[in-house]
Amino acid sequence: MQRVHRGGTWDDPHDDASVGWVDMTRVRYGNGDNVPYWTIELAATPPPAASLDPGQLIAYGLVLDTTGDEVADYVVGIDNDAPQRGDFHVWVTDLSTGETDEQIGPPYGLPIEFSYPHEGKPGSLSDPRALVLTFLTPYAPSDLDPETVRFYAWASASRDREVFASDYAPDTGWMTRT
Repeated sequence: MQRVHRGGTWDDPHDDASVGWVDMTRVRYGNGDNVPYWTIELAATPPPAASLDPGQLIAYGLVLDTTGDEVADYVVGIDNDAPQRGDFHVWVTDLSTGETDEQIGPPYGLPIEFSYPHEGKPGSLSDPRALVLTFLTPYAPSDLDPETVRFYAWASASRDREVFASDYAPDTGWMTRT
């Protein structure tokens, strides 16, 4: 049986990924109006997607266990792997079917909505080191129960398909709100 970290917040001060904008320092989970959202806080502000060199990929995401069996059911992610520099690629993969729902470039909101550092509205109060992922109602997976979902967050950076930094939170096991 894997460990389950309860309470909706994971502080990760002891883990130091080699790159600050990959190093997750805190992951928070909330449920506003039965809409789940995850905040991934980083040790440093990631570079704007438009400023990344070709071949450099930054990715953040979640792995969800919606059935409570300690086996991953979905992978949710965001990265800058898009033909237009500065655009994002967002996706949700159903691991039971192998099907991926994705959006490359705007308009965003499906299959996930997000707030990415540097990409918000000018003057917004969002933390420049925090990424927020959520599902817009009713586009969440049908078996996602915001009260019981288990998850972990991940981050990675690669250059020319070679990963040079990665992090997970929690480091082992799952998180859950309750």
